[in-house]
Amino acid sequence: MEGKEGKIFCQSMTDDERRNVFGEGYFAYLAKISKKKGAMVGYIIAFLAVGVLCNIPGWGFRIDMDLIMDGTHEVSAITVVLGVLGALWFAASTLFIRMGIKRANRTADDWVKEAAKGSSLPESVVRDFDNQVKAGNASFLILKGKKTKPVPVIITDDYIVEGSMAYVNVHPIQDIIGACYTQRVNPNNRLIKYQYIGLVNKNGNTIIEADEKYGDPFLAYLKERIPSLEVIGDVMITESDYFDWVKKLQKNAQ
Repeated sequence: MEGKEGKIFCQSMTDDERRNVFGEGYFAYLAKISKKKGAMVGYIIAFLAVGVLCNIPGWGFRIDMDLIMDGTHEVSAITVVLGVLGALWFAASTLFIRMGIKRANRTADDWVKEAAKGSSLPESVVRDFDNQVKAGNASFLILKGKKTKPVPVIITDDYIVEGSMAYVNVHPIQDIIGACYTQRVNPNNRLIKYQYIGLVNKNGNTIIEADEKYGDPFLAYLKERIPSLEVIGDVMITESDYFDWVKKLQKNAQ
């Protein structure tokens, strides 16, 4: 399936892609990536922390020596401020390093548990999706807008999964009941608006930034895949109207 400008919207994984990227499963792949990125973040923060902390005493000493040469024998306020900033930088650096280490140590099972919790699903359902990926029964696509980074989406026979290194949402296809475009206004500048696709299931909803080039074929695919799906494809609804629509759909689905 292709979107506007001939962009590939959805394609099946080749044997090489499945073996090299998802051969051990989607969550094993995330664990490998998080280990690399987590370690890299930890090293960078540690390097910056050491560099700054090693220089702060020197900066303070030079300032105090200048004051002593001018006849002032008290510790300058600037030195005190530098000391406080150094302590805050040390605390923040320690926190980020610990976060990097935690991410680097996250296993595939940790990702499964986190995805199950975030998606309000049993772990067995999330593992079923992962098994379908391992079996090579998957396609992938990208949803992209103006504000956020491209969001990868994995589609199997029974699931649509979207997420990133920060989160993973697993949507059983049988639970998806609605999809539409919705618009969010930048709280700092109400003239700036961002376009999202809202994906509604029986127990929740998620929004993914996507312009028409990526969103239109995705909505068409969902409608083809789920004939009973309610789709608002030709109207951009406001954020408040979207959440009212979500409540209505979920109430009718009970």
